[in-house]
Amino acid sequence: MKRRIVALLTACTMLVSTGCSATVAMDENGKVTVDGVPIEELADEFDDILNNVDLSTVLSENAVNASENDEEAVYTGGKPWIDSCIKANVSKDMETSPGDDFYLYVNHDWICDNEIKAGKSSESSFTEVSDKVFKKALAVLKDDTLTGHDAELAQGYFNAFLDWDTRDKEGVEPARDTVKNIADIKNMEELTAFILDSGNSWKVPVFVKFKNDPDLKNTGNYLTYIEHADFILNDAAEYSNRTSYGDLYYKAELKIAESLLTRLGYTDKEAQAMFEQAIEFESILAPLSFTKADESLPSYYDRMYNIYEADKLDELSPVFPLSDLLKSRGYGKAERLCVLEPEAIKRLNEIYTEDNLEAIKSYMLAGYITKCGSLLDSEAYDVFCEVNNMISGSKGRVSDEEEAYTSMMKKFFTPMDRLYLSVYDESELRNRITEICEQTVDIYREMLEEEEWLTEETRKKAIEKLDSLTINAVYPDEWDDYSGLDLSGLSYYECRKASELYINKLDSENTGKEVNKKKWGSGMDILTQNAFYDPSSNSINMLLGLLDKPFYYDDMSDEELLGGIGLGIGHEISHAFDPSGSKFDKEGNMTDWWTEADRAAFDERADKLISYYNNVSVWNGVNPDGNMLQGEAVADMAGMKAMLKIAESRDDFDYDRFFTSFATVWRDISTPEFQYRRVLEDPHPLDYLRINVTLQQYDKFNETYDIKEGDNMYLAPEDRILVW
Repeated sequence: MKRRIVALLTACTMLVSTGCSATVAMDENGKVTVDGVPIEELADEFDDILNNVDLSTVLSENAVNASENDEEAVYTGGKPWIDSCIKANVSKDMETSPGDDFYLYVNHDWICDNEIKAGKSSESSFTEVSDKVFKKALAVLKDDTLTGHDAELAQGYFNAFLDWDTRDKEGVEPARDTVKNIADIKNMEELTAFILDSGNSWKVPVFVKFKNDPDLKNTGNYLTYIEHADFILNDAAEYSNRTSYGDLYYKAELKIAESLLTRLGYTDKEAQAMFEQAIEFESILAPLSFTKADESLPSYYDRMYNIYEADKLDELSPVFPLSDLLKSRGYGKAERLCVLEPEAIKRLNEIYTEDNLEAIKSYMLAGYITKCGSLLDSEAYDVFCEVNNMISGSKGRVSDEEEAYTSMMKKFFTPMDRLYLSVYDESELRNRITEICEQTVDIYREMLEEEEWLTEETRKKAIEKLDSLTINAVYPDEWDDYSGLDLSGLSYYECRKASELYINKLDSENTGKEVNKKKWGSGMDILTQNAFYDPSSNSINMLLGLLDKPFYYDDMSDEELLGGIGLGIGHEISHAFDPSGSKFDKEGNMTDWWTEADRAAFDERADKLISYYNNVSVWNGVNPDGNMLQGEAVADMAGMKAMLKIAESRDDFDYDRFFTSFATVWRDISTPEFQYRRVLEDPHPLDYLRINVTLQQYDKFNETYDIKEGDNMYLAPEDRILVW
């Protein structure tokens, strides 16, 4: 019945999207109503509509089977390879060969010999490096001889997390005032007053959130972006096309809500009713919001770039106090704003009414309580760990010290990053990585000059963009200023609140200002295991946290360097010319600098890649989304092409060692739940696919391992999907 209601609400949304309002509420028996009528009674009225709707876009058959029949999902099968990142699919005695499955051939023994650590959803080269970084960071956090403001902030936050005596003494009391304040709201005036108070409504979803980022069409200046608040089920797609993963999220978040709300005085029935009402209320806005898959598509930038002058904002949002909320959060100086989802804002204005007050309160209560559970006492934290295991498929829990570090690094990373660098001198590493990046840029210049399908006009602009590429290696030159933040004497809940409000303040102070591109690390923790291309600054950013074995280490061979960090650098550079990055020019501004003929040729090649990935089977009929994966897949292949071009200039180059290094750095074992989530949300191909599909494209790989037609790893030249 739950999915029937969601389908009906979707139909309601279709009916009222032209401007008519509908009141969604929950009666005293916990039943959802629309304009006072129980939604079940509306079934006949909407049957004609539903009969004309492709229910495959509204309901997920897999989810229905999983939840109603409780059948255990099967993660075996797949073609042309099994998902060997799931350890249960691999046995010690299975035969492997480079021609059948190169990823499994290289990583078979490692897969069999390793286990996923307690509290984790995967084990990989990335987690190996992460463990090394954490060990070094932990030594810094425990060093009481360190002085200065960064030490006070980082160590203060870390120690507050670990202060279980204080946390257990407080219990759930830190959350009580917020919950009571929401529950006590009696009318729309009080509701508006509450959401405009940033201190009182901290962590409470208020439908939208604000962020200053470079203007996509004028990246030298900040633009204020308005987007939807996070959904309880993590992805807007789950409200109209519920997957079994969405069901898992539903159960997990409901468990948190029931656990905490009952401790705050609500009955089980009341807690469940509020949670379900919150989900149904979100179901009205979700169909008009971007899904995670939408955000991975090249078309996303064009769709989300909707500019409004500040004095026109009230015309877009005449009922919901969007302008006042903007000012209350510190963004009042914004003259121009980018509204990512205008239709969702219009719909919000239809449902921000007195009739929907109780539903709105349920939405805020459920959203708040599911976000703050991990910040409270050990009882609440135990539930958080249990829920994390439900969602990720992990077992057990990480150490409190590691979770304290992870919590800090999610947002409050700048003081820790700077403190880390004060202890470990990484200047030599910075110079070396910069040098490798520069060498790779030179290779890309040759690749662009030789690309036969590009016209001279587009080729010239592409090379200009490459020559303008900024290389940011290891750590930035300038940082955000945290001198105004003091965490002395605060509990963990208070530390988290103070730090997040301060970070929001720093962001709001950028309103209308020029972008300082020297602070490239302000939006990314440099100790994380990552690298990225930023189209708005036309820069590649190679972070310190990735630069350890097996990706990079002293005395590695040329083959290992090219197969490790070399491929990573090549991958990031190619994002400047992938389906999304190619929409931005050498200055980082979103503009069309391609000829029509070149764009058509590019799209034709990308479409072939998309089709190939769409027809790969991960398991049990589950297929990747080629549209979502195209950018990362293009980058993988272009990075490989660049490294092979470098290899051609090296005497006695060991290609076996090179290809083996490539497969090694992407070794991974994950829980089935984590793999399924990646299929649904991650724009990167699964690790075994990014190895096997990438290598299929190159004759040198076939020559090295004598790959022939009929082998799983063989792909005929006419079927290959290289874009560059």
